[in-house]
Amino acid sequence: MARKLGAKHLINYNETPDWATEVLRVTNGKGVDIVVDVAGAGSIAQSVKSTRFGGAVVLVGMLSGHSSIIPDLVPGILFGAKTVVGQFGAGSKEMSDELARFMEKHQLHPQIAQVFEFGEADKALEAATKLTAPGKVVVRV
Repeated sequence: MARKLGAKHLINYNETPDWATEVLRVTNGKGVDIVVDVAGAGSIAQSVKSTRFGGAVVLVGMLSGHSSIIPDLVPGILFGAKTVVGQFGAGSKEMSDELARFMEKHQLHPQIAQVFEFGEADKALEAATKLTAPGKVVVRV
């Protein structure tokens, strides 16, 4: 799916736990401009490591839970002139409305992994937790 959307390099974090090293390899040691981190505590060190000098990490989720034991990220952030930003949800209603207008205008549609009826919400939650297919898990209301 990602390759069809234009990705040049694919890295499976399950098969490559030290995925930041692979990111640095495919970028000739430079790193990436932006990492959108949906996992949180479980991946933040890899996200910072894989980001280029002056790049940014945007934290949008905590799929890996949270931890009171976080690796020392300060040297990588400070000496790499990196920015780490937390983004919860879509921001304001105005931002959500603007995003909806943009998606309608450009006919952008999210990939749907699976659709469940409301009575199957427990199965939908399980599917979303297992991440067995790319895309959104939808519950009809």
